Amino acid sequence: MTPVAIVGMVMGGLLIVTAVGVFWQKKEFPGGGVAVTLVGFVLIGMSQWSSIKISAAGATVEVLEQRISETAAAADEIAAQTEQMDAAVETTRQQVTALTRQLEAAHTLTAAQLMPIRSELEAVPSFDMQRFQDARNRLRQIPDR
Repeated sequence: MTPVAIVGMVMGGLLIVTAVGVFWQKKEFPGGGVAVTLVGFVLIGMSQWSSIKISAAGATVEVLEQRISETAAAADEIAAQTEQMDAAVETTRQQVTALTRQLEAAHTLTAAQLMPIRSELEAVPSFDMQRFQDARNRLRQIPDR
């Protein structure tokens, strides 16, 4: 069982025990008690969701865990492609910068004519590869039991 599942079970159990304890002391169960109990049940249920199997017409399907694994694999592929694309964009940016320097040095284009090209180069969006890596790492950790 993963640490997240254990924490979900413990916290859900504590919420339910707290609601029951308040009920025993005050002999009433107001809306807040109902809400706390429902949250406790949701925490317990969701912490066990990855191990639930649904059977229909003789076919057993592992619901959530398979989807998470597929999503993690897709995220890995997207991250790899994005890394390649980021490298290609950076290479192109460097090549265009070198070309504009050569055009300026050869007096083919004036500084005023090169200014829009340089401002367009600076406006090219960049990727935050750290965010992709963080997302990929979080998805890799989810299916671990």
